[in-house]
Amino acid sequence: MTTGDVVRGTVSSGSSLSLLLLCAIAALVVFYLRKRISLTMLLVGVAVLLVPTMINETKGTLVLLPVAMLGPIFFMRRRERPVRRLVPLIGIFIVGGFTFIGVYNYLLQYIDPGASIQAFYTEGGASEYLYKGTPEGDHRVGRFDSIEIAARKISETPLGAFFGLGIGNASAAVLPGFEGDYAGYYERYQVSKTQISYLLWELGAAGLLIYGLFYFWMIRDSIALARSGGSFVMLGHIWLTVMAVMTLSLLYKSYFTMSEIVYPFWFYSGVVASKVYALRQESRLRRSAATAPGPVRTGWREAAPVSYRR
Repeated sequence: MTTGDVVRGTVSSGSSLSLLLLCAIAALVVFYLRKRISLTMLLVGVAVLLVPTMINETKGTLVLLPVAMLGPIFFMRRRERPVRRLVPLIGIFIVGGFTFIGVYNYLLQYIDPGASIQAFYTEGGASEYLYKGTPEGDHRVGRFDSIEIAARKISETPLGAFFGLGIGNASAAVLPGFEGDYAGYYERYQVSKTQISYLLWELGAAGLLIYGLFYFWMIRDSIALARSGGSFVMLGHIWLTVMAVMTLSLLYKSYFTMSEIVYPFWFYSGVVASKVYALRQESRLRRSAATAPGPVRTGWREAAPVSYRR
């Protein structure tokens, strides 16, 4: 085996596996910060979940792991942060990061002797990975290349710039005859290199804006639920961290086509939205009850009813 990309468990790809595991790590960190699990349980859970991400050579883990492990700290109110639990958590993150780098570099020797992930990030490899400046039609385009090509191609017509090529029109299909009218673009321009490039091709600027609003609303609802102080505060805290990971991943992977990610992602986003809606309804009812006219009060006693009988 010359690449770790084939390590994907029961999901569709190694990058999909890494995203799921990072979200699970974020949930464990929230459980620990909220005093639902012990430090030992956190250590065991993070160790188990990090192993697959170390051997499947997912470079994006180094960018997303800090968000998953340290993001929950910043998403808590300052007075709620358990200081005694922050130091062990930061220690676990540092040890996990160095272990990841060591394992990654060891496995990398089988592909490119002398290479290292440190050199990848410090000697221009990361910038080339994102933006190669390759000509159109070259399947080795970087992630930013795919977004640039999509924006330039759909902008050839005003209608295309606003609405894209249409839902499914730039997609391939498993069965012949079901592919879109521009299915040839799928490989030629790497339509699915990132989620943003995919949205631009098929939905244009309007579709990208609509999904941007969805993400904004979901982040807002997660913040509201995390600060509600109710029974679902942990769900809001976890989902706020997951939203941070998944928002950054829009530039990393086209995950709307990954069923193992997109189904639970939209489902729990709906759960969070429903809980926040219920909280807002309760708050509205309380305000209405507080402002509703009641019996006339004089000092500490209610006014006695007026009697008209002689």
